[in-house]
Amino acid sequence: MARVPESIETKKQLSLVTSETAHTLQAAHLEPDLHRNVASRDIAVGDIVLVGKGEVFPCDLVLLHSALEGGIAYVSTANLDGESNLKRVIVTSATAEIEHPSQLPPVKGKIRAQRPSTSLHEFEASIELSGEGPVPLGLSSLLLRGSILRNTEYIYGIVVYTGFDTKVALNMRNHPSKMSSVERKLNWVVLMLLIALATLVITGAIVAGVLQNRDGAGQWYMGENALNSGGKVTSQSLGTFLILFSIFIPVSLFVTFKFIRVLQALFMSADFWMRTGRQKVLARATNLNEMLREKRAMHRAVKDGVEPVKQLLLVMALCHSVTAVLDGNSSEKALLEYQGQSPDEVALVTLAREYAITLMTRTIDTLLLNKDANIELIQNHIDEFAKEVLQALVFEMKELEEKDFQTSFERFQEAQNSLENREEKNSKISAELEEDLMYVATTAVEDKLQDKVPETINFPREAGIKLWVLTDDKRETAENIAYSANLLDRNMEVVHIAGSSSAEVQRQLNDTLDRHKKKVEEKEVGVIIDGASLHHAIEDHSDVCMALSDHTKVVICCRLTPLQKALVVRLMREKRKAMTLAIGDGGNDVSMIQDALP
Repeated sequence: MARVPESIETKKQLSLVTSETAHTLQAAHLEPDLHRNVASRDIAVGDIVLVGKGEVFPCDLVLLHSALEGGIAYVSTANLDGESNLKRVIVTSATAEIEHPSQLPPVKGKIRAQRPSTSLHEFEASIELSGEGPVPLGLSSLLLRGSILRNTEYIYGIVVYTGFDTKVALNMRNHPSKMSSVERKLNWVVLMLLIALATLVITGAIVAGVLQNRDGAGQWYMGENALNSGGKVTSQSLGTFLILFSIFIPVSLFVTFKFIRVLQALFMSADFWMRTGRQKVLARATNLNEMLREKRAMHRAVKDGVEPVKQLLLVMALCHSVTAVLDGNSSEKALLEYQGQSPDEVALVTLAREYAITLMTRTIDTLLLNKDANIELIQNHIDEFAKEVLQALVFEMKELEEKDFQTSFERFQEAQNSLENREEKNSKISAELEEDLMYVATTAVEDKLQDKVPETINFPREAGIKLWVLTDDKRETAENIAYSANLLDRNMEVVHIAGSSSAEVQRQLNDTLDRHKKKVEEKEVGVIIDGASLHHAIEDHSDVCMALSDHTKVVICCRLTPLQKALVVRLMREKRKAMTLAIGDGGNDVSMIQDALP
């Protein structure tokens, strides 16, 4: 009976995968209008797949044709890496001249791709159409299974990996089965009851044998049992007492728990106050329902003269991944709509249009945008932007002679055609091109908080949940965001831990801890620590670090690597045996989310 709810959940989850369908053209006999709907499990390598806007890619594809001008498509990889920004995928140059899907069926050729690998950031292949030479393929043309098509009406792609050979499937690992704290306690209770049952049964059987030896032997009213020895009576009584005391174990307890959780999931799904817009709550793991009220620590990954001005506007209008989309058949630039994978880039291109430098269209040509902000002369400006919670972007440029460009372009093409160490070769060429860049300007984009973020953060704090912020932002940016989100306030004492050595970090931790232990009426305390100092604190002084965290209201860790985020979560679980919840929206947050598993 307890397996019935589990079977229902498993069937629902499997149906989300197996019910996916795709529109395909069979590579073996391509003909116009030969579309057919097939289940995702029946798609084969070499099939050409049609994917519409908002649909999920059922396998790994190479983009052949896009509805957008310029052969560009936008995809959301939030299901894969948590990144909310759209990614731009470009049609391979071998099929860039295809202007309509009807031109796809006559196309013949072959694709040579590397063996399936787990790396989401590596794809080396080449496509060779009949009568033409090989053209390199890379990540810029790869559509990963599980990502979603956005801002593009449809695309056609050819299948390169399916099933367990897709990059997503190769990265899957068997996570340990999640078990709530109630289940753990329940298992211990049942174990104790089993021990108590065994004790009662054995004690009762032994007492029966002793009484038989003392009083039962030779008694006429015992009949044939009067001849039995005490040992035989003891062995026979074990089964008798086991049957008598079997009700001591609550056999229906687990079944009851399972059905209670199913009912809880139904109530949660029907709860109006737990909805986001029209989206209902979907309880995928009902065995964790009761853990929603047991979180003790929450880790949040915050993400997250005339000629110079003319140069700046030109760079803003050219160096980006934004695409211009016209409303209908109109050619009026006022009706242009910009779409891109970064809202910052869209804002900058829109600003350039207001100053008469308008992006009308773009092709698949590659442009260079250098984001190196380590320029000493402008570092103070960047720091000021960070204090005002602004995202800084540095623009630089470089003029190339035609012969220099041609030489670099030929080397780049040679590197692109390579099926080995392609990324290393490209990086070397890029590094050479990015030398001696000329500084143009620095811009700052306001990074506003979403609506009701302070109220949302205050809700778990009122419930007694301790908040940690784990971010790779600069210290100034992280601190100002914490103030704007009401994580910190002016009445709190904010302690900065920043040391270049283990001894210095230890001294700061001990001084802060001793100071707050001696206070009778102390203020609420917030701690801000950078990644380098946190490394020393975790590796050498974890006990002191945890003791200090017990006296704090919030801890903000800035300039962290993905591994450090995971270490913080693991340290909290191991040292404080705390129930932790890790929330992140990026690929560098995956490690800490997995380490927060109960």
